Amino acid sequence: MSGFYGAPSVLGGVRIERSDYVPCRVADWRVVFKEPEDLQVGPEIPVNAVWKLTQTNLN
Repeated sequence: MSGFYGAPSVLGGVRIERSDYVPCRVADWRVVFKEPEDLQVGPEIPVNAVWKLTQTNLN
């Protein structure tokens, strides 16, 4: 879905934001910055993968 801003987080992973969503931080394997060649193929999910990283700021 378009309209999201994603950038590497100083806490690790990628922080994603959009004006109508709560900011969150996700693992690197969940984010791509260009369209994949085959849209039918999903990402390789690591064993015991963490899907959402809860802390989003240093405060």
